[in-house]
Amino acid sequence: MWNDLWKVDYKTRKREAQVSLANSQAVPLIHPDGKKLYCGGQWHSLNVYDTENLKHLTDVELGHSMAASGMRFVKSDKDL
Repeated sequence: MWNDLWKVDYKTRKREAQVSLANSQAVPLIHPDGKKLYCGGQWHSLNVYDTENLKHLTDVELGHSMAASGMRFVKSDKDL
């Protein structure tokens, strides 16, 4: 993705929702529960969106740049 985040109905191939992102070249990662979409990859924070309607939920500040880094979810025994 570059500047926009889209939700597409794969049967009709029509766009159901679209969000313009403040930072280009964000990498999307869907949470394992399928309810949240995390976008990040170049900047100091992750933007979190609802997968149903693409509404912005929150930002997760990381305190450093994520330039040239990848994202993944890791299961932990800790209750964070």
